[in-house]
Amino acid sequence: MQRSIEDVYDKMVNYRAEHPEVMKLCYRWNNDSFDAIYRQRNAEEVQWVTYYNYVELVSGFLNAVLYGRKIKLLDQHAYEGHYNHWSNCL
Repeated sequence: MQRSIEDVYDKMVNYRAEHPEVMKLCYRWNNDSFDAIYRQRNAEEVQWVTYYNYVELVSGFLNAVLYGRKIKLLDQHAYEGHYNHWSNCL
């Protein structure tokens, strides 16, 4: 379980490095951003899809970390390192 979470962590780091706009977009998120996810009429609206996917990826990762800790497949160090870091990214 711990190795599997490390693999997902590496993918998220690569995703964020390849899409630095996700961090800028989070400050501009509003209700209209949900509409942009589905209509995508221009390049800016396509960025909202990238951001939304990033949020889903991080949320899924955090759920895996919480579950791994709950069933005692993650040690305290791995749990705190992953959960504390990534929960601040949403």
